[in-house]
Amino acid sequence: MHLIDGRGRLIVSVVALSLAFAACGGGSGQLPPAVQAQGAAASAARTAVTQAAPDTAGPTSSLKVGAAATTYALPLSNGFSGTISLSSEKSPPNAELRIHASYAAVSTSPARSARGASPDARSCPPPPTISLTNPFPFPITIRLYGFTIHVPCTPAGALFGASFYQTAPQPTNVTSTKLGDATATGNVISFKPVVTSLTFPSNTTSAIAIRAETSTSEVALPVAPGSTTNLTSNAPNLPSVLSFQYTSSTGGTSYSSACFSAHDSNGALVPALQGVPIAGTPSIYCNIDPGTSSITFGQTVKFFIAAPKPDASVFEFDGPSSAYLCSNASTAECDTPSFNVPTYQNLIVANAKSLVLCVPAVQNTDCNNVNDSASPPPSTQTVRAGQQFDLLVADDPTYAPGTANAPVPWSGLFTLTFSGQCRQDTGSDNNNGDTPPGYTDANQTGVGPYAEFDVDATGSGTCTITVNEDPKFITDYSNPANPTGRSTTLTLTVQ
Repeated sequence: MHLIDGRGRLIVSVVALSLAFAACGGGSGQLPPAVQAQGAAASAARTAVTQAAPDTAGPTSSLKVGAAATTYALPLSNGFSGTISLSSEKSPPNAELRIHASYAAVSTSPARSARGASPDARSCPPPPTISLTNPFPFPITIRLYGFTIHVPCTPAGALFGASFYQTAPQPTNVTSTKLGDATATGNVISFKPVVTSLTFPSNTTSAIAIRAETSTSEVALPVAPGSTTNLTSNAPNLPSVLSFQYTSSTGGTSYSSACFSAHDSNGALVPALQGVPIAGTPSIYCNIDPGTSSITFGQTVKFFIAAPKPDASVFEFDGPSSAYLCSNASTAECDTPSFNVPTYQNLIVANAKSLVLCVPAVQNTDCNNVNDSASPPPSTQTVRAGQQFDLLVADDPTYAPGTANAPVPWSGLFTLTFSGQCRQDTGSDNNNGDTPPGYTDANQTGVGPYAEFDVDATGSGTCTITVNEDPKFITDYSNPANPTGRSTTLTLTVQ
């Protein structure tokens, strides 16, 4: 609750949210300024959060805060105690801070257990989140010097992070600034921020969220239906910005996001993505950690990729693998069904080469140019009636059948439909030398990613050929509930 009196005094509230004491992820992080997320918001949906458990109120106290740094005792209960040091740099004289504490019930969700923490660690109450309210009709600046909190148990890990984001009114675009990292010694968390100057717009409330972490790349974020949230807030050096928007949510009220390059400095796929069936070539991924709770984002969820690469963008989940083709725009939009964390933990951005087909003008040459030659072999749009011709189909290099040691959720097979003056030749033909390097005819079964088909031109007129992917491979971004694989069509003149 926020308390504002008639004299316009500055109010600070400390709210304990359901946070985690361990998180999944790796690597080292940056401490960037806030990055504005992409997309529009649906303001009517911004209150559609269902909390995992109600808060219980603690005591309230009032403190007068001036320009000088002062250390105050936090009015904590439930076994917590601590101090906070701060000042108000641009507030009226004798501004008063009023501190209120409340505590979220500890979740008994098995989410954290699945990621390595002990039951004792999961039952340890989470540390408080400090929320500051600017009740004035003008911006003010607060300077945070640090805090110390004694928790009534021993945290599962020694590393904690503090993040800063606006909570009320809920902004259209949600970003979070990583203030720095804290260390826990025994049951004491000591924090000295790297980013200390916090500016608040008029009549707003913002939070300093304290979360346990295993990577300094993590940044805390609030659940905010209707707003567009920048998941890469703490990763300004990545080649793309990943944000998302959802209309409703159930479960927890906060989570952390840690975003990384999909490849290490040697070009190898990072361990977190190894063994995950990935369509296309991954570029970045974000690990989402709901802490001890579980969060479902719904209904249709829109992901936005700013500055996408030239090839088609693909958004993917790990876990029960699925991939969604994104719109072709300067900021690519990828629509997915509702999803749950920690059922899914990694959100993956990849790029897939287009599905293409052609008839080579010269036999055994690759008119699809899968090797990106500067001078690709020519194709033809005209074939001879009564004769057989070769049809070459090429997809992204990852479109191939899986193996027992590397299963994939798609078949890796093409299907073809013919209309007009042509039909597929189904005669025996098994890699008999009539295919360019890298292609296979494999008895005309259409094994991806590069396949050759024998086609008979039956008479003069028009021949139309459509090739389709397995719909489980890359699905239609605009229709995620009923996926449709990519397809492309070639029309030839038969004479």
